[in-house]
Amino acid sequence: MVDVGDKEHARIAALPSFTVGNEFYRVDPLTGRVWRHSDVIDRYMEYDAKELKDNPDYSRIVNDGLDLFAKRPKPKVVVLCGSSRFCQEMAVAAWFIERDERAIAMGLHLLPWWYSTEYIPDHLAEYEGVASAMDTLHLQKIDLADEIFVVDIGGYIGESTSRELKYAAYRGLPIRKYSEDAIGERIEQLKNDARVNDGEWIGLLRKTVVDALQQARYDIEGLLGDVEGDEDLFDNGVVRSLGRIDLNIEEFKTGKKP
Repeated sequence: MVDVGDKEHARIAALPSFTVGNEFYRVDPLTGRVWRHSDVIDRYMEYDAKELKDNPDYSRIVNDGLDLFAKRPKPKVVVLCGSSRFCQEMAVAAWFIERDERAIAMGLHLLPWWYSTEYIPDHLAEYEGVASAMDTLHLQKIDLADEIFVVDIGGYIGESTSRELKYAAYRGLPIRKYSEDAIGERIEQLKNDARVNDGEWIGLLRKTVVDALQQARYDIEGLLGDVEGDEDLFDNGVVRSLGRIDLNIEEFKTGKKP
């Protein structure tokens, strides 16, 4: 058995309880975890719930707890809409919505660089031939929504997003805009903070990238020529190339700032 801290002890003391002979137990109805009270030290010690799986009082508390939880008010569902070019901002917005508002957030998916060894454009669904199906599925997400959060960075709202917003308006759903919301303001501030000394850091990063790609015998001149003037395309190409040659970009990024 494991002793628990003071804060956890107070939480446990408020949980449903039952006794087996002279032993006193408390149960977390949602997780099924069990704590047994120790009279010697006046503390609750976590107990192996498997030892009580056939106890009718334990089963009753867990089942009643699950039943009560199932009847709780459902959280708000927020569906995020916006261009797939804003997937990073959308992922952070979804996290803020779930963390701070305790709402369920649904939007696009931010895939890792290793998802494909090929260069993937912004419109991944089109690239994989499932654009129509994904557009329909997103409208069905809106059917489940209580609220819409549109990521409209720089005022940009594409054709698909416009169609989604029109459908949301038809459903009578409230629409929040990233450009007018405190969440958008916070994310933009985070992005700006990350750009402190950006010129110096980008210069160092690009030199590191060039050296690494040259060592890997990549056609660095061809890469730079193909993406000249397009920093986003350059960065995407760089990240994918770094992944192929196993350069520890995270270690480099960690060392570049306090």
